[in-house]
Amino acid sequence: MEKGKFISFEGIDNSGKSTQIDKLKKYLEENNIPFIVSIDPGTTTLGVSLRKILKYPTEVHKLINERFNTNVDVNQSRSPEAESLLFMAARAEYVQHIITPNLNKGINVISDRFLDSTRAYQGGGRFGSDQKIIDLIELSHKIITSSCGLPIKTFFLDIPYEIMIKRSPPKRDFMDSLSKEFYLNTIKEYKKIALDNPERIINIDGTKDADSIFIEDIIPEIKKIFNI
Repeated sequence: MEKGKFISFEGIDNSGKSTQIDKLKKYLEENNIPFIVSIDPGTTTLGVSLRKILKYPTEVHKLINERFNTNVDVNQSRSPEAESLLFMAARAEYVQHIITPNLNKGINVISDRFLDSTRAYQGGGRFGSDQKIIDLIELSHKIITSSCGLPIKTFFLDIPYEIMIKRSPPKRDFMDSLSKEFYLNTIKEYKKIALDNPERIINIDGTKDADSIFIEDIIPEIKKIFNI
């Protein structure tokens, strides 16, 4: 049996990933191509729990206090190191329970974020692209992805910080609310990742019209991947 193809979408918040994934879902359905769409971090039992902790820490800690009669400081800040490891723990589960089993069954996997997000957000945003941290993230990912490998293609929707803020919803979660410097460093690292991986990563101007992006930048690559 031929293994499934693995495709990921990357970009900072509000870059248009979800819109393009929805368009791709419809396109693959129309062409009778088997696939699943999944979210990183998330999708697995542990991943969903960690996603809530990462995005809504205060709310989750309040619930823990109420349910288990504990008295943890709900506003205690988490360290950048702990944050990075939580994302990678969720990803390890994601690879083991979602990506690898589906690829082995011949089902194509479309992932909303994957390993590039941690290098960009934590390596770049949290640690200012400190090479020692980048190397640690890369080494961890080699171990985590040993059963599935890297995505065959990654669509990186590149938008500036100002566009991200303009598109932001009124209610923002913990990760959305981080500083401008954090996001500028994240964008900078994303661009470096794209330069380091020109065969895998398709760099897309995310400020373009959504239909134009799908027709001009995504469809041609998808046709090549699936021989359509």
